[in-house]
Amino acid sequence: MTYFTRLVLSAANVASWPFRVAAQRRILTDLARFDDRELADIGLSRQDLHDATALPLGADPSAHLTSRARRRATA
Repeated sequence: MTYFTRLVLSAANVASWPFRVAAQRRILTDLARFDDRELADIGLSRQDLHDATALPLGADPSAHLTSRARRRATA
């Protein structure tokens, strides 16, 4: 990969960051509308959502939520 290609990809990544953050926060908002039973059905709790909103803006909350759900599924 050339320096120019890496530069263009890096610029595209930086430019798309606000859109990725907005999409992730929208998903968290949608999950927050679930009641506790619905969250439990997918292996999550209200506290998991609260913890995910405390992550830095650049962090992907889906990895955190997936980890929590998998941990409960194997317990």
